[in-house]
Amino acid sequence: MEKLTKEELIAIILEQNKLIAELRARIEELEAKLGMNSGNSSKPPSSDGLKKPAVKSLRKKSGKKPGGQLGHKGSGLKTEREPDRIVVVKPDICGACGFNLGAEPTYQADTRYVYDVEIEVKLIKYVIEEAVCPACDTVTRAVPPECKGTVNYGSMIRTLCVVMTNYAHVSIDKTRKILRDLLEVPISGGTIKNIQREFAEKTGDSIKEIKENLLKSPTLNVDETGMRVEGKTRWVHVASNSRYTLITVHKNRGREGTESGEVVQNYEGTLIYS
Repeated sequence: MEKLTKEELIAIILEQNKLIAELRARIEELEAKLGMNSGNSSKPPSSDGLKKPAVKSLRKKSGKKPGGQLGHKGSGLKTEREPDRIVVVKPDICGACGFNLGAEPTYQADTRYVYDVEIEVKLIKYVIEEAVCPACDTVTRAVPPECKGTVNYGSMIRTLCVVMTNYAHVSIDKTRKILRDLLEVPISGGTIKNIQREFAEKTGDSIKEIKENLLKSPTLNVDETGMRVEGKTRWVHVASNSRYTLITVHKNRGREGTESGEVVQNYEGTLIYS
């Protein structure tokens, strides 16, 4: 085997050192990527998966024991109404020896409250009668305005539908099932849609007021995001300030969809796009 010269050995060693340095840098790069998450990089929280980092509190330890401190006057959840029913609970048997305490005097030791809800669904039957006018033979039937069809829904049921679908963001189908399963109220998804539509028609003045206040704002936040509506892609457009928010849905994004809210094209202040 031919011996290498000193210069050749030095060249080989330098090449090995270069390769080692490159491999070390690559390892550090891979380790850094493995340790990246939404907290230390631009990665979204949804990419953390099962490796989501634990939330770290910014609060510093005070050195005190947890719970109420000595001398602290406690204040629990206070009731702001008078009780509908008062139940006096007396001990009947001694908890230590089992002695019958039924004939022993008792004294009040504590007061506790239980909040509960009693849901009562009322079904009102209207017997519609009519009469024949003796003067002109006209038949007049007495029909209350809330009885437009054979089966109708009162104001509280209608309000509950609007609150669940619009405020609580419960789907129409789930709202229908909740009313059916919990309250035994038979109602269709189409009826809930009609209730939503009637409610929306009554919000015209409120929407007009929101638009007027947004136009007066010195700055206006504008944004858009995609969503699925009845199986199709639609765009939710938002225009808001610190007090008012206008949300509209349009089939297009960009300028056409943004201007469908009838605010941006008439606005003269500073627009902030998120």
